[in-house]
Amino acid sequence: MFKSMVFFIFIFNLNCFQISEAANCRSAFTTGAPWESVQLPVRSSGESYSMIFRSNAPHYWATLFYFSRSSELSIFKHQGFVIGDLYSGNVGEIRKAHSAELGVIDVDDAGPGPWIGDFIRLSLQLKDFDFDLSKEALKFYRQGLMQKSLPTPAFITKDLQKSSKDWEERQVRYLDEMTKDGQFSKEAKLLRLDVAPVKVQRFFSLIENDLRALLKEVRILDLGYRSKSSGGSQDEMRFWVLIERKKNQREILEFKSESGSSVDEYNRLNGVASESFEQRMAQALGRVRPSSAVLGVYESERLGGVEFLMRSRLKNFVDLDPEKIKEKLSVQEQTELMLYLFNWLGSVQSQYVSADYIRDVNNLKSSEVSKLDQFVQDYSDYLKKQ
Repeated sequence: MFKSMVFFIFIFNLNCFQISEAANCRSAFTTGAPWESVQLPVRSSGESYSMIFRSNAPHYWATLFYFSRSSELSIFKHQGFVIGDLYSGNVGEIRKAHSAELGVIDVDDAGPGPWIGDFIRLSLQLKDFDFDLSKEALKFYRQGLMQKSLPTPAFITKDLQKSSKDWEERQVRYLDEMTKDGQFSKEAKLLRLDVAPVKVQRFFSLIENDLRALLKEVRILDLGYRSKSSGGSQDEMRFWVLIERKKNQREILEFKSESGSSVDEYNRLNGVASESFEQRMAQALGRVRPSSAVLGVYESERLGGVEFLMRSRLKNFVDLDPEKIKEKLSVQEQTELMLYLFNWLGSVQSQYVSADYIRDVNNLKSSEVSKLDQFVQDYSDYLKKQ
């Protein structure tokens, strides 16, 4: 493996129609919910809440813009680098030669935005559980901002402490599963380029020369197109390349096109210019993802005039996919994990947010916290109905 360098609308609730029931009304929006102003469609295919939530990061950031205006919360004035698509499944193991640490897996939704947006985004994932951690989430987030870090949960530490030999053997098994006789196997779930949709074939023809020039020092064994009908990157082009280096060392590289960041929706409405993927990655590396001595490739490349993320496809031990943690972890472990992630977010942000932001988060009034909590509740309810 080589190392990376790296209208004004009234909303009526039937339970709130009678004056005597007014106290039970849950919506905080009396002049129209923020998402009603959003022009983006909600990506939905009747799947679980976690998948709808994950698939709609652009819609979230557009909605958050309108909420920031209607709520008039001053916490939104504090802005800078944000992760953009923060949820448990996007936090995972970043492996180095002799160690591993947690970091953001995909930074392609990063960009400039309100720092509180990452906290609210993670809070939306809490609505996928049968327990309420809203108060505790803010508490542990605040502690993280003050650099009071929680210990990493034991079930994560156990995986991070796996030896380099264990990790290398895991990659060999993964490659054996994804390939057969020097080609991608059915398990890779790829389309051969000659049977891929015409638009995919035309797109690939525009980048093929640059791709082959980039990989001229290695042997290309196979190519395939990976379609994706769900998740946050379903509109991006993805190509997998099976390569062979010296001494029969095989590796799978993924090239994912980068058309823009989810945070661009917030900035477009706010009159702020979007940044290139290369700019966003430069800000992310070293902040939310290690920038040096990392195993595998994680780089921005331009092919045929299009920005791509080129990365090694690796099979890591830590997998915090929302569906899997609900299936495999006990309620106690789920609770421990989510509170840890809020604390982890605060700890990470403490390295680059302003002291004024930390002060204002710690001094949020109960009425302001209630507005944030109500937005999370109302927006999650909205997504669940899609």
